[in-house]
Amino acid sequence: MLLGTVGLFGIAYAAGTDWRQVYDLVKSGAVSIFAFALPLMYFAAAVLLVARRKWALPLFVAHLPLAVIYLASRTGIESFSLVWWFGYFCEALVICMCFRLWARGALR
Repeated sequence: MLLGTVGLFGIAYAAGTDWRQVYDLVKSGAVSIFAFALPLMYFAAAVLLVARRKWALPLFVAHLPLAVIYLASRTGIESFSLVWWFGYFCEALVICMCFRLWARGALR
């Protein structure tokens, strides 16, 4: 959940920590509104996982490929650093944990 929150507010930090600048960038088309969907999706999945809801699994499963595709479309796949790959690997582990919780009936 903490990573989702950091990702959500990381957009404002990347734009200079001013939400007016973020709004201007979105309004001008420099930043896609889709850039907000991925952190919101991750945050919602994290909240649902903490609440042990079954909808956490599809949100995490949808977020992982969309995040890779979005970042690759913005920067190119060759620019991914080890940190990015580690983050995606950790998210894959969270998905595996969700599958295990789902199989055990722990997700309602």
